[in-house]
Amino acid sequence: MVSDFSFDSAAFAPPPTLIAGAQIVIGGAIGVAFVGARLAELSSIVIYGIGSTLIMIAMAIVTATFVAPLVGMRIEALVLSLVPGGLNEMTLVSWTTVISDRAEMPE
Repeated sequence: MVSDFSFDSAAFAPPPTLIAGAQIVIGGAIGVAFVGARLAELSSIVIYGIGSTLIMIAMAIVTATFVAPLVGMRIEALVLSLVPGGLNEMTLVSWTTVISDRAEMPE
């Protein structure tokens, strides 16, 4: 028996104002965690963020270069599908919530 039920995720999307409000709250919470931080601490976080981003982009390019001939797709399309979205945001959240493997920010 085939079900007539179909799920449309767009029908259950949260309202844009709720999404915008959540982003403001999350951004404020991350920003408050940096109050009183020294410039040296912030610069090291930026350096780690840039470094990890470049590493992830390089890994995506290398992987796409090897996989493209095997699957018959353009390298550009594969790079876009492999580059992680939100990498910098995840890094900031891990530092501000002390989820990382360090108990405090790097010096």
